[in-house]
Amino acid sequence: MKKRNGFVSNSSSSSFIISGVKDCKMNIEVDLNSLSEQVITNLDELDQYFLEEYCDARGDSLEKVLEENYVKEEYNKAKEALSNGKTIFVGQVSSEDCDNPIGIYLYMWGFKNAKGMEVIRSE
Repeated sequence: MKKRNGFVSNSSSSSFIISGVKDCKMNIEVDLNSLSEQVITNLDELDQYFLEEYCDARGDSLEKVLEENYVKEEYNKAKEALSNGKTIFVGQVSSEDCDNPIGIYLYMWGFKNAKGMEVIRSE
């Protein structure tokens, strides 16, 4: 075993010993800008994203893309968020990204305890 950033570790797991109050909780701050492949701040960027993400080789229009109910639901949630002054963060995380422990954490546990945000899509 070797020590790594205060954790005792072997090749496949990390162990820890921590003292704290009985119901000790840890808050993790994540800069979503650094995890995101794209940051959407206005309706034009949102339209472009949905065209690129869901349009096939035929070159469908946005109206055609939005005929799919799940796509329309995602679009409407994102559009409402933008109209409320929020920013849309698009990205992905992987359990295989060893250089990104926060990404691995989010892959395993998701955004379920995040405050001040709504998950529009999570796969």
